[in-house]
Parts: sequence; structure tokens; C-alpha cells
Amino acid sequence: MCWTSDEETCIFRFKVIVEMIKPDKLDAGTTLKGLDYIDVPGSVKRDYKLHFFAHKEGNFGAKVSTLGRATRHTVLPVNCTDL
Repeated sequence: MCWTSDEETCIFRFKVIVEMIKPDKLDAGTTLKGLDYIDVPGSVKRDYKLHFFAHKEGNFGAKVSTLGRATRHTVLPVNCTDL
């Protein structure tokens, strides 16, 4: 869905879905949060900030995907970098 009539300034909104892979369920001392939607202008890369807090050591894995609002299909590749 494009919010403007000019293709060069077109802005697309995507729903962001974050799923835990390992472990299946986080305990109360661990959180993984990010925005539910991200707006991306046409032909532009956009960073998505995901906050992860853990009060104990462990192995964690998550899958981040994006869905177009109109088509409900995965449309953007997501590259993850850990710091």
C-alpha cells in the first residue's frame, strides 16, 4: 500500500513479526521487543531496532519477518546483526 500518489516518495508500511525459535517461551527475566510496524520509503533501506534483555545466561534464537499490509506475504529480507 502506497500512502502517496508520487512513486518516488511512496511510503510502504510492513507488519513486523518476531518469533522465538529457541527457547519456545521466554521466562519472566527475558524480554524481546520491537515495533509492530515499520514504514519504508520506496528504494530505501530501513533499520529495525529490536531490544533484547536477559537477566541470565543462555542460548536464544528468534526469527524476524515482515508482511505487506495489502498482500499479507513476506516481502522484505531481514538481516540481523548482534552487537
